[in-house]
Amino acid sequence: MDKLKDNKEKSYAGITKLMLILRAVVAGYVLYIAYTLLDSYLKGEGLPLYLLIICLVAFGGIAGVIFVLAVKALIKGEYAGGKMDKSDTRDKSESAGEEKSSEAEQQTMADRLSKFNK
Repeated sequence: MDKLKDNKEKSYAGITKLMLILRAVVAGYVLYIAYTLLDSYLKGEGLPLYLLIICLVAFGGIAGVIFVLAVKALIKGEYAGGKMDKSDTRDKSESAGEEKSSEAEQQTMADRLSKFNK
């Protein structure tokens, strides 16, 4: 039961949105390579049939799975800072940024008041 709870509160600290986009682009390119292998075979050029089948299964299968998983993670927000990220690092960084900006605003206001009083 605890394992299910831990899986739901998953941290995506190592996975960024850019990384998922790059995975999808690279997987799309590898799918394109698989398509060009098939196209060249149909034109009568290229590899023997058994090598073509091996390459198509390897390139197409692996790239297709990576593409689908990357797009699914992008849609669901399964990346650092996404809507599914339950880590504390997101909340801490946001609150730390707010604290720094409020301290800077207070210092600036104090400087202006001291100049005005002179």
